[in-house]
Amino acid sequence: MDRFSEMLAFTRVMEQRGFTSAAETLGISRASVSKQVAALERRLGVSLLQRTTRQVSPTEEGTVYYRHALQILEETDRADRIARAVNANARGVEVLKVAASPEVAEHVLLRYLPTFLESAPVTSVAFLPEDPALSRTDWGLAVIEDPLETARAEGRPIGRSTDVLVASSQYLESAGTPDSAGALSAHRLLKARDRDGAVWPLIEQHGGTYSVTSDKLLHFADRRSVLAACRAGAGIALLPDYMVDRDLRRRKLQRVLPDVTGAARAMKLCRPAENRDLRNAILFEEFMCSALSRQR
Repeated sequence: MDRFSEMLAFTRVMEQRGFTSAAETLGISRASVSKQVAALERRLGVSLLQRTTRQVSPTEEGTVYYRHALQILEETDRADRIARAVNANARGVEVLKVAASPEVAEHVLLRYLPTFLESAPVTSVAFLPEDPALSRTDWGLAVIEDPLETARAEGRPIGRSTDVLVASSQYLESAGTPDSAGALSAHRLLKARDRDGAVWPLIEQHGGTYSVTSDKLLHFADRRSVLAACRAGAGIALLPDYMVDRDLRRRKLQRVLPDVTGAARAMKLCRPAENRDLRNAILFEEFMCSALSRQR
Protein backbone atom coordinates (compact mmCIF):
# COMPACT_ATOMS: atom_id res chain seq x y z
CA MET A 1 0.00 0.00 0.00
CA ASP A 2 1.62 3.30 -1.03
CA ARG A 3 1.54 6.56 0.88
CA PHE A 4 -0.18 8.42 -1.93
CA SER A 5 -3.13 6.01 -1.99
CA GLU A 6 -3.45 6.22 1.79
CA MET A 7 -3.43 10.00 1.67
CA LEU A 8 -6.01 10.07 -1.12
CA ALA A 9 -8.31 7.64 0.69
CA PHE A 10 -8.12 9.70 3.90
CA THR A 11 -8.91 13.00 2.15
CA ARG A 12 -11.91 11.46 0.41
CA VAL A 13 -13.24 10.11 3.72
CA MET A 14 -12.85 13.60 5.20
CA GLU A 15 -14.66 15.23 2.29
CA GLN A 16 -17.44 12.63 2.09
CA ARG A 17 -17.71 12.26 5.88
CA GLY A 18 -17.87 8.51 5.53
CA PHE A 19 -16.12 5.42 4.18
CA THR A 20 -18.92 4.23 1.91
CA SER A 21 -19.26 7.53 0.03
CA ALA A 22 -15.48 7.83 -0.20
CA ALA A 23 -15.27 4.34 -1.70
CA GLU A 24 -17.88 5.23 -4.32
CA THR A 25 -15.95 8.38 -5.22
CA LEU A 26 -12.70 6.44 -5.61
CA GLY A 27 -14.30 3.48 -7.39
CA ILE A 28 -12.97 0.90 -4.89
CA SER A 29 -14.50 -1.15 -2.09
CA ARG A 30 -15.32 0.24 1.35
CA ALA A 31 -12.99 -2.35 2.88
CA SER A 32 -10.08 -1.09 0.76
CA VAL A 33 -10.66 2.50 1.89
CA SER A 34 -10.82 1.40 5.52
CA LYS A 35 -7.58 -0.60 5.19
CA GLN A 36 -5.76 2.32 3.58
CA VAL A 37 -6.81 4.80 6.26
CA ALA A 38 -5.93 2.32 9.02
CA ALA A 39 -2.50 1.76 7.44
CA LEU A 40 -1.95 5.52 7.32
CA GLU A 41 -2.82 5.89 11.01
CA ARG A 42 -0.47 3.04 11.94
CA ARG A 43 2.37 4.55 9.95
CA LEU A 44 1.85 7.98 11.53
CA GLY A 45 1.20 6.61 15.01
CA VAL A 46 -1.84 8.84 15.52
CA SER A 47 -5.61 8.60 15.17
CA LEU A 48 -6.85 10.79 12.35
CA LEU A 49 -10.54 9.94 12.57
CA GLN A 50 -13.11 9.42 15.30
CA ARG A 51 -15.43 6.64 14.17
CA THR A 52 -18.95 5.98 15.45
CA THR A 53 -21.73 3.86 14.04
CA ARG A 54 -23.34 6.97 12.53
CA GLN A 55 -20.55 9.30 11.46
CA VAL A 56 -16.87 9.92 10.99
CA SER A 57 -15.21 13.09 12.26
CA PRO A 58 -11.57 14.21 12.29
CA THR A 59 -9.38 14.39 15.34
CA GLU A 60 -7.24 17.46 15.87
CA GLU A 61 -4.36 15.62 14.21
CA GLY A 62 -6.65 14.61 11.36
CA THR A 63 -7.67 18.20 10.69
CA VAL A 64 -4.06 19.34 10.47
CA TYR A 65 -3.02 16.37 8.31
CA TYR A 66 -5.96 16.87 5.95
CA ARG A 67 -5.01 20.49 5.27
CA HIS A 68 -1.46 19.56 4.29
CA ALA A 69 -2.43 16.39 2.44
CA LEU A 70 -4.91 18.33 0.31
CA GLN A 71 -2.18 20.77 -0.72
CA ILE A 72 0.08 17.88 -1.74
CA LEU A 73 -2.67 16.20 -3.78
CA GLU A 74 -3.55 19.48 -5.51
CA GLU A 75 0.09 20.08 -6.38
CA THR A 76 0.40 16.51 -7.68
CA ASP A 77 -2.65 16.96 -9.88
CA ARG A 78 -1.24 20.28 -11.11
CA ALA A 79 2.10 18.65 -11.91
CA ASP A 80 0.32 15.98 -13.96
CA ARG A 81 -1.54 18.64 -15.96
CA ILE A 82 1.62 20.64 -16.59
CA ALA A 83 3.51 17.55 -17.79
CA ARG A 84 0.70 16.65 -20.18
CA ALA A 85 0.54 20.25 -21.42
CA VAL A 86 4.28 20.45 -22.07
CA ASN A 87 4.27 17.11 -23.85
CA ALA A 88 1.16 17.78 -25.90
CA ASN A 89 1.56 18.00 -29.64
CA ALA A 90 0.15 21.27 -30.91
CA ARG A 91 -2.67 20.73 -33.38
CA GLY A 92 -2.61 23.81 -35.56
CA VAL A 93 -2.53 27.15 -33.76
CA GLU A 94 -3.96 27.11 -30.27
CA VAL A 95 -4.91 30.69 -29.40
CA LEU A 96 -4.48 31.57 -25.75
CA LYS A 97 -7.76 33.28 -24.82
CA VAL A 98 -7.64 35.23 -21.56
CA ALA A 99 -10.74 36.84 -20.06
CA ALA A 100 -9.80 39.83 -17.92
CA SER A 101 -10.78 43.42 -17.32
CA PRO A 102 -8.83 45.95 -19.40
CA GLU A 103 -7.24 47.25 -16.20
CA VAL A 104 -5.99 43.83 -15.10
CA ALA A 105 -4.72 43.10 -18.60
CA GLU A 106 -2.84 46.41 -18.79
CA HIS A 107 -1.45 46.72 -15.27
CA VAL A 108 -0.95 43.08 -14.22
CA LEU A 109 -0.67 40.74 -17.21
CA LEU A 110 1.05 42.79 -19.88
CA ARG A 111 4.15 43.44 -17.81
CA TYR A 112 4.82 39.67 -17.79
CA LEU A 113 3.45 38.67 -21.20
CA PRO A 114 6.61 39.30 -23.29
CA THR A 115 8.69 37.01 -21.05
CA PHE A 116 6.03 34.31 -21.25
CA LEU A 117 5.87 34.52 -25.04
CA GLU A 118 9.64 34.09 -25.24
CA SER A 119 9.51 30.90 -23.19
CA ALA A 120 6.32 29.23 -24.44
CA PRO A 121 5.23 27.94 -27.85
CA VAL A 122 2.32 30.39 -28.04
CA THR A 123 1.79 32.27 -31.29
CA SER A 124 -1.53 34.05 -30.66
CA VAL A 125 -3.05 35.65 -27.57
CA ALA A 126 -6.56 37.12 -27.40
CA PHE A 127 -7.71 39.20 -24.45
CA LEU A 128 -11.48 38.90 -24.06
CA PRO A 129 -13.88 41.08 -22.06
CA GLU A 130 -14.14 40.25 -18.38
CA ASP A 131 -16.73 37.58 -17.57
CA PRO A 132 -17.89 38.38 -13.99
CA ALA A 133 -20.29 35.42 -13.88
CA LEU A 134 -17.72 33.05 -15.45
CA SER A 135 -20.58 31.89 -17.66
CA ARG A 136 -18.81 31.85 -21.02
CA THR A 137 -16.77 28.90 -22.22
CA ASP A 138 -14.79 30.42 -25.09
CA TRP A 139 -11.85 31.42 -22.89
CA GLY A 140 -9.04 29.24 -21.60
CA LEU A 141 -8.14 31.32 -18.55
CA ALA A 142 -9.90 34.08 -16.63
CA VAL A 143 -8.38 36.55 -14.20
CA ILE A 144 -11.00 37.78 -11.76
CA GLU A 145 -11.07 40.12 -8.78
CA ASP A 146 -13.16 38.46 -6.09
CA PRO A 147 -14.35 40.60 -3.13
CA LEU A 148 -12.94 39.01 0.02
CA GLU A 149 -16.17 39.34 1.98
CA THR A 150 -18.36 37.79 -0.74
CA ALA A 151 -16.11 35.32 -2.56
CA ARG A 152 -18.01 34.21 -5.66
CA ALA A 153 -15.68 31.90 -7.53
CA GLU A 154 -13.28 29.07 -7.00
CA GLY A 155 -9.88 29.63 -8.49
CA ARG A 156 -6.18 29.72 -7.84
CA PRO A 157 -5.28 32.77 -5.73
CA ILE A 158 -2.39 34.81 -7.12
CA GLY A 159 -2.59 37.85 -4.85
CA ARG A 160 -4.92 40.51 -3.61
CA SER A 161 -5.68 44.11 -4.37
CA THR A 162 -7.00 46.98 -2.27
CA ASP A 163 -8.65 50.17 -3.47
CA VAL A 164 -6.69 53.25 -2.37
CA LEU A 165 -7.35 56.99 -2.55
CA VAL A 166 -5.02 58.92 -4.84
CA ALA A 167 -4.69 62.37 -6.37
CA SER A 168 -2.11 64.41 -8.22
CA SER A 169 -0.01 67.00 -6.39
CA GLN A 170 -1.46 69.55 -8.81
CA TYR A 171 -5.00 68.85 -7.58
CA LEU A 172 -4.06 68.77 -3.89
CA GLU A 173 -2.16 72.05 -4.13
CA SER A 174 -5.22 73.64 -5.70
CA ALA A 175 -8.05 72.08 -3.65
CA GLY A 176 -6.23 71.22 -0.41
CA THR A 177 -5.55 67.85 1.16
CA PRO A 178 -8.47 66.24 3.03
CA ASP A 179 -7.65 65.32 6.64
CA SER A 180 -10.51 62.85 7.17
CA ALA A 181 -12.89 60.64 5.23
CA GLY A 182 -15.68 63.09 5.95
CA ALA A 183 -13.73 65.90 4.30
CA LEU A 184 -13.78 64.04 0.97
CA SER A 185 -17.34 65.19 0.30
CA ALA A 186 -16.01 68.71 -0.36
CA HIS A 187 -13.72 67.45 -3.15
CA ARG A 188 -14.17 66.40 -6.75
CA LEU A 189 -14.42 62.63 -6.78
CA LEU A 190 -13.64 60.62 -9.90
CA LYS A 191 -15.76 57.50 -10.39
CA ALA A 192 -16.23 54.74 -12.95
CA ARG A 193 -19.89 54.14 -13.79
CA ASP A 194 -19.44 50.40 -14.27
CA ARG A 195 -17.63 49.90 -10.95
CA ASP A 196 -18.93 52.30 -8.31
CA GLY A 197 -22.34 53.13 -6.96
CA ALA A 198 -23.51 56.51 -5.70
CA VAL A 199 -21.13 56.36 -2.74
CA TRP A 200 -17.64 55.23 -1.87
CA PRO A 201 -17.54 52.64 0.91
CA LEU A 202 -14.33 53.33 2.84
CA ILE A 203 -12.68 51.58 5.78
CA GLU A 204 -10.40 53.23 8.34
CA GLN A 205 -7.39 51.41 9.75
CA HIS A 206 -9.11 50.96 13.13
CA GLY A 207 -12.19 49.47 11.46
CA GLY A 208 -14.56 52.40 11.12
CA THR A 209 -16.56 52.56 7.89
CA TYR A 210 -17.75 55.56 5.88
CA SER A 211 -19.96 56.12 2.86
CA VAL A 212 -18.67 59.14 0.98
CA THR A 213 -20.36 61.06 -1.80
CA SER A 214 -19.99 64.53 -3.26
CA ASP A 215 -21.87 67.06 -5.36
CA LYS A 216 -18.74 67.33 -7.51
CA LEU A 217 -18.72 63.85 -9.03
CA LEU A 218 -17.06 63.19 -12.36
CA HIS A 219 -18.24 59.94 -13.94
CA PHE A 220 -16.23 57.99 -16.51
CA ALA A 221 -16.86 54.89 -18.57
CA ASP A 222 -14.09 52.83 -16.95
CA ARG A 223 -11.27 52.88 -14.41
CA ARG A 224 -8.63 53.60 -17.03
CA SER A 225 -10.36 56.91 -17.79
CA VAL A 226 -10.55 57.61 -14.06
CA LEU A 227 -6.80 57.09 -13.77
CA ALA A 228 -6.13 59.42 -16.72
CA ALA A 229 -8.32 62.11 -15.18
CA CYS A 230 -6.62 61.70 -11.82
CA ARG A 231 -3.18 62.09 -13.42
CA ALA A 232 -4.45 65.25 -15.15
CA GLY A 233 -5.40 66.80 -11.80
CA ALA A 234 -9.19 66.53 -12.13
CA GLY A 235 -9.86 65.19 -8.63
CA ILE A 236 -9.47 62.33 -6.13
CA ALA A 237 -9.87 58.74 -7.29
CA LEU A 238 -10.43 55.43 -5.55
CA LEU A 239 -8.53 52.83 -7.58
CA PRO A 240 -6.95 49.37 -7.13
CA ASP A 241 -3.39 49.56 -5.82
CA TYR A 242 -2.04 47.64 -8.83
CA MET A 243 -3.28 50.44 -11.14
CA VAL A 244 -1.53 53.23 -9.26
CA ASP A 245 1.58 51.67 -7.69
CA ARG A 246 3.84 52.73 -10.57
CA ASP A 247 2.53 56.31 -10.52
CA LEU A 248 3.00 56.43 -6.75
CA ARG A 249 6.59 55.24 -7.03
CA ARG A 250 7.28 57.86 -9.72
CA ARG A 251 5.45 60.51 -7.66
CA LYS A 252 2.99 61.25 -10.42
CA LEU A 253 0.26 60.58 -7.85
CA GLN A 254 0.06 60.79 -4.06
CA ARG A 255 -1.84 58.71 -1.54
CA VAL A 256 -4.71 60.56 0.10
CA LEU A 257 -5.63 59.49 3.64
CA PRO A 258 -3.20 56.51 3.75
CA ASP A 259 -5.05 55.00 6.73
CA VAL A 260 -8.30 54.80 4.75
CA THR A 261 -8.92 52.20 2.03
CA GLY A 262 -11.72 50.83 -0.08
CA ALA A 263 -12.64 47.26 -0.93
CA ALA A 264 -10.13 44.42 -0.77
CA ARG A 265 -10.26 41.72 -3.42
CA ALA A 266 -8.61 38.38 -4.05
CA MET A 267 -7.14 38.02 -7.51
CA LYS A 268 -7.72 34.52 -8.89
CA LEU A 269 -6.96 32.50 -11.99
CA CYS A 270 -9.90 30.39 -13.14
CA ARG A 271 -10.32 27.91 -15.98
CA PRO A 272 -13.70 26.61 -17.22
CA ALA A 273 -14.26 22.89 -16.79
CA GLU A 274 -14.73 22.56 -20.55
CA ASN A 275 -11.21 23.90 -21.21
CA ARG A 276 -9.30 22.60 -18.20
CA ASP A 277 -6.69 20.81 -20.31
CA LEU A 278 -5.87 23.54 -22.81
CA ARG A 279 -2.10 23.48 -23.09
CA ASN A 280 -1.40 27.22 -23.31
CA ALA A 281 -3.83 28.10 -20.53
CA ILE A 282 -2.08 25.67 -18.18
CA LEU A 283 1.36 27.02 -19.10
CA PHE A 284 0.28 30.65 -18.70
CA GLU A 285 -1.35 29.91 -15.34
CA GLU A 286 1.84 28.35 -14.01
CA PHE A 287 3.98 31.15 -15.42
CA MET A 288 1.83 33.90 -13.85
CA CYS A 289 1.67 32.17 -10.47
CA SER A 290 5.45 31.85 -10.43
CA ALA A 291 6.03 35.42 -11.60
CA LEU A 292 3.61 37.00 -9.15
CA SER A 293 4.88 34.93 -6.22
CA ARG A 294 8.34 36.43 -6.78
CA GLN A 295 6.87 39.92 -6.53
CA ARG A 296 5.29 39.40 -3.11
